Amino acid sequence: LDARSGALVWKMKADDHPAALMTASPSLHGDTLYVPVSSVEEASAASPGYQCCNFRGSVLALDAQTGGVEWKTYLVGEAKAPAEGESVWGPSGVAVWNSPSIDVKRGQLTIATGDNYSTPATELSDSIIALDLKTGAIKWHYQALEGDAWNVACYTQTGSNCDMDAGPDFDFGAGTVLAKGSDGRELVLAGQKSGIVYGIDPDSGKLVWENKVGRGSEGGGIVFGLAAADGKVFAPVSDRVIGEVDGFPPKPGVFGIDIATGKTLWYAESPADTCGDDKACVRGYGGSLSATPGLVFAGADDAHLRILDADTGKVLHDIDTGQEFETVNGVPAKGGAISGGVTAVAHKGQLIVASGYGFASKMPGNVLLVFEAK
Repeated sequence: LDARSGALVWKMKADDHPAALMTASPSLHGDTLYVPVSSVEEASAASPGYQCCNFRGSVLALDAQTGGVEWKTYLVGEAKAPAEGESVWGPSGVAVWNSPSIDVKRGQLTIATGDNYSTPATELSDSIIALDLKTGAIKWHYQALEGDAWNVACYTQTGSNCDMDAGPDFDFGAGTVLAKGSDGRELVLAGQKSGIVYGIDPDSGKLVWENKVGRGSEGGGIVFGLAAADGKVFAPVSDRVIGEVDGFPPKPGVFGIDIATGKTLWYAESPADTCGDDKACVRGYGGSLSATPGLVFAGADDAHLRILDADTGKVLHDIDTGQEFETVNGVPAKGGAISGGVTAVAHKGQLIVASGYGFASKMPGNVLLVFEAK
């Protein structure tokens, strides 16, 4: 769109699959727009009449001025028709939920991918991947979990689209973060629904460290974005029980982790007494974090906005947004879960927060709140 008038300059369809969509913003570098492609086919598979699955996750590079495609890289091969006696197409999936991170120094972008929707499972699912900025060629990848083929039919037990040895559904929903540790070394950081945070060498793609901070489940674990500042990476953990879980204790809350070593510096547990009898109120942090030097801004599934000390994890401010508000435009409004890809944005002494997220039976709402620093 034209920034001044709002007039349409160009539009293009990033993918022709009927279930394809975008769950994250494109990333702009120079005159090139890098676009991640995801889908809802994983959920479509729960319908007994749906022929699963043939969506292919991808990333596109577009000319920002014209919308022309410079390159498109698929992250899984074309699905093959089921063999005789079978009903499911495959391979499929490997969606990109998150915005690409641009690494200008190395001429690459990094992404993190979701699971396969059907078998056979492939080598780029549940992976951290570096692509060449100019060509889209894959420079390296680190696969955090092999064999993770899953779709919603595996949860609902409807139809035949989960006639396979299903994986745990441990996508990477959260995008990658490139940040320096206290030792000056840069790492690519990523958090997975398994509850594990990874530190990856940005040149080789080799694992430097991993830290399992949450139990993980089909609902996460770490669902959306990490934040980093001052040699630390901050991870939001939901650990809501959805599907099967292991014996690891749940750890809903926010973790502060040393980037150089991967060691946990502090853990701020999500309060257990904020929800009462409200079934839509959930403990933990299913959304994204943001950080500035000294502070971490954490919107929670229980509708609270918490501002934490980045060095200690101490809660400095706790604001309950799950209430009715008088709005500037006169629309009746109430806050809810601060979740999903939405995060608090700090700008010129103000903190901007969207409150309300009804997906996955969480607390809906319709409020945009602006706080001013005192």
